[in-house]
Amino acid sequence: MPLFRRKPTARQLLAQARHWRYESTTTVTFGPHLARHLDRPADRPVAVTDFVSGPQDGYDIVVYTVDAATVWCVYLPLSYPSMLLSAAEALTAEEREPPALADHVGDAIRLALGPPRSPLPGQGHGGVDAKQLAAHTSNPDFARLMLTPRVRALIATLPTTAGALEKDQLWISTIDDTDTYRTQFDQVLEVLTRLLDLADAVPWFPPLTSVSKPRPQLPDDQVAQLRAKYMANSERVQRFFATWDIPEVVWDPFAAAPAVEDALDVDSWAPHLDQYRWMRHGEPRVDGLFSVVAEWRFTTVHQFEALFLRIECLCDPDYLAEKLAHAANAAAFPGWQPSDTAAVHEWFRTMTDMQPHQDSVGGYHRSGFVLFDLDRFPGATRGVIVTVKITLTDKALDGTALDSGGGMSRG
Repeated sequence: MPLFRRKPTARQLLAQARHWRYESTTTVTFGPHLARHLDRPADRPVAVTDFVSGPQDGYDIVVYTVDAATVWCVYLPLSYPSMLLSAAEALTAEEREPPALADHVGDAIRLALGPPRSPLPGQGHGGVDAKQLAAHTSNPDFARLMLTPRVRALIATLPTTAGALEKDQLWISTIDDTDTYRTQFDQVLEVLTRLLDLADAVPWFPPLTSVSKPRPQLPDDQVAQLRAKYMANSERVQRFFATWDIPEVVWDPFAAAPAVEDALDVDSWAPHLDQYRWMRHGEPRVDGLFSVVAEWRFTTVHQFEALFLRIECLCDPDYLAEKLAHAANAAAFPGWQPSDTAAVHEWFRTMTDMQPHQDSVGGYHRSGFVLFDLDRFPGATRGVIVTVKITLTDKALDGTALDSGGGMSRG
């Protein structure tokens, strides 16, 4: 008898092209809003089909089918305020209304911040008042930051039925249409990417949850060593901000305790922390510069994980190259030499000056053991946004092992 092979689904082809995992059926657990939208139980395994998962820009993304809906979900390293994508419509409606008048400064502040908000009462596009932004988010100020005019315009193009950022998941549900799957993927990915970039750049929203768990019992000498590493990291980060030559911004105060996912009492927890970060926002004092953010991340046993830089400004390659090269020099990574600054300056300038400036560009550069990953993309309403992720590596860009001096091994 002849054997027939089933034609691969669009999602199987996606998994093959991106080397992602594919499963014809599996189970996933839904958060409250996604469960309500799909009419399924929350926090319980639910069967789904045509499931793919894989890394995308440092995040884990999954795509699967439930009935006639395609769900796109990104798992986030931190928890954020809840926000339905329907908040985009509510924010647009809010902006059309004339602003309320305030007689005093205190009244103006209260009008801007709004009253204390309760948890989300409803789901997206599900009968809530589109003119009440608070009905679509647990923090309206967060929604106003995230839902820029550009993001709202992108959301409006989606064949979406719902979507939300809830705790540590960002999901979008679209109509399951194989014929337009590739277009859907590009559209949804662009919305997800922009929302993730904006969430990454919000420095004043700490994780919402703090898990209380037993501290591991460690010998006193080991506790002292780990606490010393933590203090050394704190001093290193403070030294970076003091050394980086960028006087045109005023940094927000340095937090003695970093943003931590699972601890409130940081001093006593310091020896036991698995992951933590310091993020600071620089307030510009010059025209043409809109935002500067720097974030240091540390991981297991207080090891350096990455330094993230983000500058939003008018596209000035000379300025961007100078400030980013200064930042690399101020970070004082192991093996960094003064001559490295000139080389990375030239690469920064080349990347940020690629024409046309409204296009998105990205690339890698290695200097010794230091690896730079740069992206430049157009700002939501003006200028460009340049992000740089700086990590340490023991391999060249082609995968070749480096020698003890950070050069190419020969043998």
